[in-house]
Amino acid sequence: MVTKVVINPMRGIAVEELGNTRRMLAQYKKALAGLPVGSLIAKRIKGHIYYYLEYREGGRYRFKYLGKIPPSEIARYGEAKRLRAKYRNLVSSLKVQEKFLKKVLNERKK
Repeated sequence: MVTKVVINPMRGIAVEELGNTRRMLAQYKKALAGLPVGSLIAKRIKGHIYYYLEYREGGRYRFKYLGKIPPSEIARYGEAKRLRAKYRNLVSSLKVQEKFLKKVLNERKK
């Protein structure tokens, strides 16, 4: 008696894609952790511009005085803010993809 083994190629593709999704998710989370926290706030006081770093700590907003900072530092915080938004967006879409792939793989097992 010959037993036929049916291999589902779609399952293999879904498993591979789930692994890729998890790997990319870890990379983006690591990149997010490497960015400076908070955002730069400029305040004009008596005609001078002073900078503060605004961030959350324990559910509250905190402000750290940075003083007068060079334009290169301002650009660095602006770039970090842009990258943080980009990475958060990518992480969000990858979480949706991961959830979908888990659902597909669980349905295939039944």
